[in-house]
Amino acid sequence: MKELAFIAMLALCCHGGASAGVREDERIVFFPTYAFQTKAGWMLNVHGWVYEPEERPVLGVMLRRAIPIDRDKLTSAERLVYRERTRYFLPDNERGKLIAVQAGALRRTAPPTQANGHFKMSWQLSDAQFDAFGITNGMISVAALLDANDARAFTGAIHVLSNRGISVVSDIDDTIKVSEVRDQEALLLNTFCRPFKSAPRMAKLYAGWQAQGAQFHYVSASPWQLYPALAEFVRTEGFPPGTFHMKALRLKDSTFLALFNDPIAYKLAVLEPLIAAFPDRKFVLAGDSGEKDPEIYAKLAERFPTRIEAVLIRNVTGETRQASRYRAVFRRIPSEKWHVFTEPSEIPRLTLK
Repeated sequence: MKELAFIAMLALCCHGGASAGVREDERIVFFPTYAFQTKAGWMLNVHGWVYEPEERPVLGVMLRRAIPIDRDKLTSAERLVYRERTRYFLPDNERGKLIAVQAGALRRTAPPTQANGHFKMSWQLSDAQFDAFGITNGMISVAALLDANDARAFTGAIHVLSNRGISVVSDIDDTIKVSEVRDQEALLLNTFCRPFKSAPRMAKLYAGWQAQGAQFHYVSASPWQLYPALAEFVRTEGFPPGTFHMKALRLKDSTFLALFNDPIAYKLAVLEPLIAAFPDRKFVLAGDSGEKDPEIYAKLAERFPTRIEAVLIRNVTGETRQASRYRAVFRRIPSEKWHVFTEPSEIPRLTLK
């Protein structure tokens, strides 16, 4: 009987009903994703998060142990930033919620939310269905359908990517944002306690590429709980909007330990399917020398030699292009395809078409 009731509720939502069981004290976040062309039309990816913004003492203790910051040494301003940044680690993630999503005139219900409150859905549309959308600035708006007496609005964006064009894959920490990844104390303070600081002149560089038609994908090994702050940083600092790709983290299970896994395996698992989904699209890979971006991007350039237009590494370690690290990593990559820079002006002009 429980199975039949669940199927009936799912069928009702799939035909345009409201999201099942989303209470007034719960919230929905849509993460920016992308749509791409298939042989059958277009595929829309939807990704969101349902949570109740309450602070649970047990999780607070776990978080303080995981983030070794001496809060007694923080200024009052840093404490305010700390509370704002960490509050998304403490909510009650809502499992088993059925979120009805509307895109244009079309409606569909996503699979039930997982233990971390996230839901994902791939939505296949015909060309005719896709052509009926009102696409604004290369994006499709999505929204959660709520009960008639719920006046709130939870919306998001799906970036429309054609098979041809240029995509810029960008790391975040020490590529567009000053994080000081190699200094653990500074990294923690810059991540959780201080206003984010833009890497000099990188926003101007990206805006120039956007003006040439490039689209952007921000890839980070940071957890999704930092997405609200990072999205605000991208917007206020003048970086182009783009899709976000981050790590799932739940303090109460093994995903917390996965936060510290090898970034090479994580980023390759994100980027290889992204590149493979666009067989005629070119990619620019932008990262920094602080961790493993050179190694990751070199592997991608070897696997997709005709697809990777350029590899750009922001120098935060003082290693020149002649360093043994780079000679080893990029030994199979044509020299004109990879660049190490301190100032964006050092990057050769790219023709993005």
